[in-house]
Formats: sequence, structure tokens, C-alpha cells
Amino acid sequence: MEKYSVYLKNPKYTGSAAFILGLIIGLVVLGWGLFPVQWTDAAPSNLSHDYQMDYLKMTVVTYDADGDQQMASMRWEALGEDAPDLLLELQQYTSVDQEALDDFTKDVVEAAPLSENPEGQSPTIPVVESESETESGSGTSPVVLLLVVCLLTLLVGGALVYVLFIRRKRKSPGKPPSIDSSQYPPAEEPAETVETVNTVDNAGTGPDKAVANFTTVYTAGDELYDDSYSIDSQNGEFLGECGLTISETIGVGEPKKVTAFEIWLFDKNDIQTITKVLLSENAFNDESFRKRMMAKGEPVLVQPGSQIILETATLQLEAHIVNLVYGISAMPENSYFERLDIELSVWPKK
Repeated sequence: MEKYSVYLKNPKYTGSAAFILGLIIGLVVLGWGLFPVQWTDAAPSNLSHDYQMDYLKMTVVTYDADGDQQMASMRWEALGEDAPDLLLELQQYTSVDQEALDDFTKDVVEAAPLSENPEGQSPTIPVVESESETESGSGTSPVVLLLVVCLLTLLVGGALVYVLFIRRKRKSPGKPPSIDSSQYPPAEEPAETVETVNTVDNAGTGPDKAVANFTTVYTAGDELYDDSYSIDSQNGEFLGECGLTISETIGVGEPKKVTAFEIWLFDKNDIQTITKVLLSENAFNDESFRKRMMAKGEPVLVQPGSQIILETATLQLEAHIVNLVYGISAMPENSYFERLDIELSVWPKK
């Protein structure tokens, strides 16, 4: 998901996506589906080849019957620039009266060469829609279909707004949420006051040089927990993203009991997203479960005051476990999290 959100932040990609979506809705849905072009009074020159041949045959037969040279000339000119080729092809048909065709060629074609009429337009043939066609086209109202398309567009737009803005729940750096410690029992091993230490040994870097600092808090019952944060440089340049999300739960019933989280770091200059799996004590000690988690990322035991490092090509993330509270129930001891507070700090690598 983080990679898609990166693309959506780029105006080039969002503009292209909007153009393609508008083209599909405007051309395919509206232009071809709801409000297609309906041809009326089409000229013979606009007909397909087979219909043009039938038209020319009827013109020859009609002229042979009534001898109206003026009307035959108008019908001949209505075929446009394809008329000579159609005549040559018609002369090869054995089913056509050759004597009538010769008279038409001599009296009409040779006597009055193909030319445009005074208005510069070919005579037209009125097209009348049959009742069956009219009835078949009135099955569904175009207005109803248009409303359905608009509703679907609004739903897609609302989903994108929720994913990109509401669910992100971005928190301002340096302003962690207030925590009422009286609501939670102390962890089995109370975390000592630990100063955040920058493990990047670069000149001029340190905790105060971090380009991004975030605090994320999980509490039991937050089944939609999925925090992600944008990493930007001091001049506003987008560098990547990081976040924490639920990975695995245990047991049954509500609320769900989370036993593992995924912490990830995306670097726009790297080809892959680095992920580690934060495991409860019980999950980490379960060898089969720990091996299964390796498919998602490196398994790490969550301990109060511990630090977890993720590195990409140009970024390093340090996750500091501030507070850890395990749930108490009939489940195995220290198997799922009641509360987990983590501070995230990101530095650029030199």
C-alpha cells in the first residue's frame, strides 16, 4: 500500500490516472454506452461496401424501369468517389441485366460525369428506425445509468480519501499522544528511562538531526490499527514512508488478540521495502511460529526499552519500545499485546 500512495503523491502519476479514468468514463461509458452517436439521413457514400453495391444495383434497375436520367444522375453522384470502382465491380456480376447496365453507363455515367451537386453535398437517404430497434434501445434509461456511474465514482473517490488521508492518522513530530498510565498495569519488566541513541555513525548526525520523529500507540480493540507516516526532508522533499500494522492474531473471540506486528520502511531510492516482525514473548519462543513469520520479515522479540533498526539504501529507522503491556486471560502468558507504545525516528544515511 505504501508504494501506491507514493505514486499517488506524484502529480505526473495522478494526472495520468485521472486522464485515463476520465477517458474511460467519457468515451466508453458515456460516449459508447449511455449516449452513443445515432446516424440519421446518412448519404450512400457513408454506407458499407455491401450496401453501396445494393444501392447501385437498385439505381440501375430503377433507371431501366422509369428512364429518369436526372434522378439516376443524382443517385449516382450520391455514391461519392467510390462510385467508379463500384460500377466496375458491378459489371462483373452475371446476375445483373447487362443491357440495362450498359444503358445506365452510357446515358448516366458517361453523359453526366461524377460531380458534386450545387450544395456541395450528396443527396441523403432518410433512415427510419424500426419499432423493434426503438423498443430494444429503451430497456434502461440513460439517466439511471448515468446516476449509477456517478455514484460509483463518488464511492471510489471516498475510498481513496479514506485510505490516503483519514486512515493514515498522521501525528505531528515531537507531540506524542498523552498516556494515562493508571489505566494499564505495569509491564512485568518496567522499562527504564532510555535515551534515544542514534546508531548511524555519520558526521553531524544525532537524535536532534533526525528528519522525522513519530509516536504510534496500539491498544487492544483497535482492529483497524495500521499507522503509516510520510518521511520528508527539511526542505520538503519526499524521502519515503514508514509504519506499523497488525500482522498476526491468536485465539478467538473479540477483541482480536494481536501477537505480532509488522514494522516497515520504504525508501524511494531503494527497490524494496524493509520489513521486520515484532513478536510477543510467547510467539518468539514458539520456533514453528517464528519460522513461519520469516516469510514476512526478520522476527524480533519486543522488550521494554529495546531498539529495533531498519536500514535501506539511504534511510535508517530506529524504533524505540517505550511501553509494553501484555494481556491477561486464559491465553498463554505474554502471548498478546494489550498496549504497545513505539517511538520512530528516521535519519538519512550518508
